[in-house]
Amino acid sequence: MKALLDRAEAAATQRGEPFIEGDIALNCQDCTSISDLVIGPQTGAEQEPAISGHTWVEAKFKLNADEERTVLWDMVETPQGWRVDNVLSDGLNLRTEAQSYLSDTNPPPP
Repeated sequence: MKALLDRAEAAATQRGEPFIEGDIALNCQDCTSISDLVIGPQTGAEQEPAISGHTWVEAKFKLNADEERTVLWDMVETPQGWRVDNVLSDGLNLRTEAQSYLSDTNPPPP
């Protein structure tokens, strides 16, 4: 995931634009506060299948005191420990966004 994001960031620098504007961890832009944070295994009926060696971690919280938010972290076990392999939330699949950004053959002019 890090290599993919590094490539997307390098492409964004060449294009003179940001790849991601906002906070990936919270899936928000210009957020002012976070409260009621609960982190644990993924819950609910919408569980994504975990690939072997991966596990889902779910963060539930409130943004700006009233916006309920859930973010899923696809974690992969490596010899160095657990690493983030993707981030999912309403409207965000970080891996898909990075791959789409890199495959965009008609980026906006600088």
